[in-house]
Amino acid sequence: MDKGFDDLNSFLKNSYEKNKLKIKKKNKYVVILINIITIVTLIGAGIGIKSINDYKEEIKKAKEYEENIVNNKPTLIEKEEIKKDLYDFTELLNTNSDTVGWLMVKNTKVDLPIVKTTDNKFYLNHNFDKKYSTFGWVYVDYRNNLDNLSKNIIIYGHTYKNDLMFSSLKNTLEKSWYENENNLIIELKTPKDNYKYKIFSIYTTKKTDSYLKTSFTNQEFSNYISDSLSKSIKNFNTEVNVDDKIITLSTCYLNSNNRLVIQAKLEN
Repeated sequence: MDKGFDDLNSFLKNSYEKNKLKIKKKNKYVVILINIITIVTLIGAGIGIKSINDYKEEIKKAKEYEENIVNNKPTLIEKEEIKKDLYDFTELLNTNSDTVGWLMVKNTKVDLPIVKTTDNKFYLNHNFDKKYSTFGWVYVDYRNNLDNLSKNIIIYGHTYKNDLMFSSLKNTLEKSWYENENNLIIELKTPKDNYKYKIFSIYTTKKTDSYLKTSFTNQEFSNYISDSLSKSIKNFNTEVNVDDKIITLSTCYLNSNNRLVIQAKLEN
């Protein structure tokens, strides 16, 4: 009886040790696999293991750079000849001749000068000084005209896990943000005029969605607005008709395949 118990105990002990060894080996392989996946993911994102700290440092410098630009916000000057106060863009234009205006979205970090060039690629990876930057800058679609406002002004900006560029536009998806009427006015200042747009739609969509249009027939515009309204996270009770002009802010949402879209109609 005792010998049988000892044999059973010995068998169980040996089995436990063997299983424990197998589990350790499996866990070792799992850790290795996780590390490989992490490395591949980082490389795919353009961030090597050795450069993670460099990337963090780049974010820090980019924030400081953006804050410095914001601190140079243009001041209002009286234009007696047109009986209107306009913002003085002289300094910004001296820094970057591509400057076309200043964009402000309340209760976000979007309070920045905007630029426009001959394509929609350059400012994906260049800052306001036209120097290479992972974070790019906020820019207007090259097809748009801000002197004689296009039907749909499209403005792009990157989103990251920080507040740079358009990253803070994610605030607009929060009920506490969009239920606040004061937040629904987007301000666009240009060297020639000051514009206010009232939000009529906020939604997320795939990047393949055909919302990046700048010119329309009346029927196309009517269909376009109906589609935008149907996708909105809220009915903002803002009427938009075929005679209106609108603005569209576009940025990534969650990943590079999705977009956050904010649209507003010209009020003044």
